[in-house]
Amino acid sequence: MRLSGDGEIVDAERFHCPGGDFIWYRFEVGEEIPECPGHGGRLTRSQAGPA
Repeated sequence: MRLSGDGEIVDAERFHCPGGDFIWYRFEVGEEIPECPGHGGRLTRSQAGPA
């Protein structure tokens, strides 16, 4: 079943805060990886798999 708003699947790198409160996706290779807005720390690249 498709829900309204479903579109094509986009390949993006997923990053998360080790504290578990923030997830960010990088859609372009040149994008700078931000810091976690809650902890101010560096985001870690997540393993491949479902978000």
